[in-house]
Amino acid sequence: MKWGVDMSTNAVKVVLPEDTSLTAFYRDMSDPERRTFWACATGWALDGMDFMIYPLVIGTIIALWKVEPGMAGLAGTATLLASAVGGWLAGYVCDRVGRVSDHHHLVFGLFLSLRLCPRF
Repeated sequence: MKWGVDMSTNAVKVVLPEDTSLTAFYRDMSDPERRTFWACATGWALDGMDFMIYPLVIGTIIALWKVEPGMAGLAGTATLLASAVGGWLAGYVCDRVGRVSDHHHLVFGLFLSLRLCPRF
């Protein structure tokens, strides 16, 4: 218990952790927790990577495809807004129907959309 009230003296007793360094949480993890930590960190980094490539190639896209700078900026803005709305919507749906069920519907929808696309 980190907080406790001693009823005899009405004093609040605070117990501080022994190790307050920045990496203390990592040292206290078990092997499965560390694997989970690195899986989440890698997924988070790869999720952001797809958008971070866009600013690197925007100059080339503008020059080669003759895109107006305003439209190129709008594409970046639309990407971030759609990502935010999609995250909020997916979180809402997952809270209502459950994450596993939502994932199954997502995979089925992806499969269906790929089957309905014309093949080139």
